[in-house]
Amino acid sequence: MRPENASRLAMALLSDETPEGLPQVEGYRVEAELGRGAGGVVYRATSLTSGRPVALKLLHAQAGARTDRAWREVEMLSQIRSPNVVQVLDYGLAGGRLYIATGLVEGRPLLEHARAQGLDRRARVSLLARITDAVQTLHEHGVIHRDLKPSNILISEHEEPVIIDLGIAALVSQNVMQTLTAEGAPIGTPAYMAPEQARGDRASISTRSDVYALGAIGYHLLTGQTPHEMSETIYESVRRVGEDEPRPGRALDPSLPRALESVLLRACARRARDRYESSAAFGKDLRRWLRREPVSAGRQRPWTRVTRWATRHPLLTTLGLCASILTGTVGLSYAAVWWLNGKPHSIVVMGRGETVQIRSRSGRVIREFRSTEGTPYRVASVGRDATGSPEYFVISVKSLGSVSDLPTGLHVFRAHALDAPAWSFSPTSVPAALRPAADRTPAGDIFLAHAILVADVLEAPGPEIISVHCHDPFSPAAIAIHTPEGQLLDLVWHDGRLESIAAFPESGLIVCAGVNSERAFRTSLYGTPLPTHHPATVFAYHGQSGRSDGIIAIDRTLATEPTEWAYRIDPVEATQRFKCSRDALLAIEREAGPILRLMLDLIDESDGSVTFFIDRDGEWTRGYPNDGYRIAPERMPFEGLGLAPLTYGASSSNSSP
Repeated sequence: MRPENASRLAMALLSDETPEGLPQVEGYRVEAELGRGAGGVVYRATSLTSGRPVALKLLHAQAGARTDRAWREVEMLSQIRSPNVVQVLDYGLAGGRLYIATGLVEGRPLLEHARAQGLDRRARVSLLARITDAVQTLHEHGVIHRDLKPSNILISEHEEPVIIDLGIAALVSQNVMQTLTAEGAPIGTPAYMAPEQARGDRASISTRSDVYALGAIGYHLLTGQTPHEMSETIYESVRRVGEDEPRPGRALDPSLPRALESVLLRACARRARDRYESSAAFGKDLRRWLRREPVSAGRQRPWTRVTRWATRHPLLTTLGLCASILTGTVGLSYAAVWWLNGKPHSIVVMGRGETVQIRSRSGRVIREFRSTEGTPYRVASVGRDATGSPEYFVISVKSLGSVSDLPTGLHVFRAHALDAPAWSFSPTSVPAALRPAADRTPAGDIFLAHAILVADVLEAPGPEIISVHCHDPFSPAAIAIHTPEGQLLDLVWHDGRLESIAAFPESGLIVCAGVNSERAFRTSLYGTPLPTHHPATVFAYHGQSGRSDGIIAIDRTLATEPTEWAYRIDPVEATQRFKCSRDALLAIEREAGPILRLMLDLIDESDGSVTFFIDRDGEWTRGYPNDGYRIAPERMPFEGLGLAPLTYGASSSNSSP
């Protein structure tokens, strides 16, 4: 590899500290430093095993709380074989820091290649479409990149785009400011960062966050500028990305075709739900333009363009309204100021869930909720009015006692009345039939609002609010479905704690992951009650309006409701080694149809997990060739690990491939 090209590879990956000599990494001869960036340092090295030259990235972030998830994603990345994604050869720890060894790539960064080759607009669009294919490959393997930018994409000597930095440093960092320089100066990443990342809303990061980054790269490639103007200060730049609408492409380059402008605006929509549903859908629209076919991203209506312009230029909007005041339109001016500064527009979780803020369009905090200990809050928004603002804000509280500004339970606020919840909900009592079978019945029937989901799963029009309520790891769980107005549509119980929920809205299926805690199930597996942990389970059932106190259970004498499908870890002995976390279920959108990623963690292994992918019919596949988990071979607990169907509920139609 030529030195200048090796330096280009490094510049996408590295940090700003001065090393004391070259590091020692077991199994490699470190030869020279290639470059530095905000995530770590890249060295040229040679594998002592194969003699192969590699690029060795040593991250700045110390191994810690977020390292487990980083291992899981690097393991998935190591299974990807694509000419457009740099191959991960090895990874591990060196001096308490994560390192990743990848192949060396010959080529030039994307923007430099386009300038050097003098690519015209059609060639640049074609190149961008091929990059969307590479990102779609990552998404189909269950990986969200989180840090796509032009410097992370090289064009090889074979004219193939290659993603060379896989975003692991962004995953390990605790907040957005850790990807910036110590002096607070922009280093490029904020220009391509999705609004939800700029706001620090980690819970909202999804594959559509990468779609935004691809759109921002397209802006730069086709207009020479990014969707938002970058300020001299990083703080103002991040605020603009998080709160402002993207600039129209034709305002940056009047020669840009209107259809391409519409495609870029949709990819970079401030609200994730307004973007393309997948990287593949973005690439399809780019190829429609290349074939001179109509694109799916239609032109925005004039009123939409006006409101977005006003949001980007609040000062000019205010001055224009003041001029109207001089002609007698005092009321109109007052309404505009209230719209920008007083009307609730977004709800944001700060930190890891200690604080929740409801903000206006301008970013002013209208209402704040705090916790004195723990991370009790989860949030969502429901419905949009004519201005695009939410009509309801949903907050769940999963802490006992007086540690929160809100009591334990589910609370829904109307956007125009934030002083007190419009309605609240917490189950009042466990069904009498379930009490004798439960391992523990909550004292006073106090239930924490453990998880929430907004999805349209019933026949009634509009979305519903689905919430899970638990007391502790050994008590039953309630699954409730409400309308945004507070009408209880469906309530079922499960004899065991539930950690995570997801849905297949097209099929009306609700999917839950957690544990079975009733004695009957444990005794049926082992002959005697299990001595330690309860067995993990995942099941799906149909929501049903008008149901109250239904029971989903293994014990057929208790169960009153059917499941569509249900599974446990197989073999039986594995039920004692794996558990569900609150992020166990993740919905992934694909062209072939949505699937769920189920991730189960080893109970006694900090870096062990296993991944399954399940479709709406209950058909499952297990991770990748290394079973999707990072465990040393001598510590691997089971061979042939899989999901076994359960006889679960009043009747069942379990299936397995």
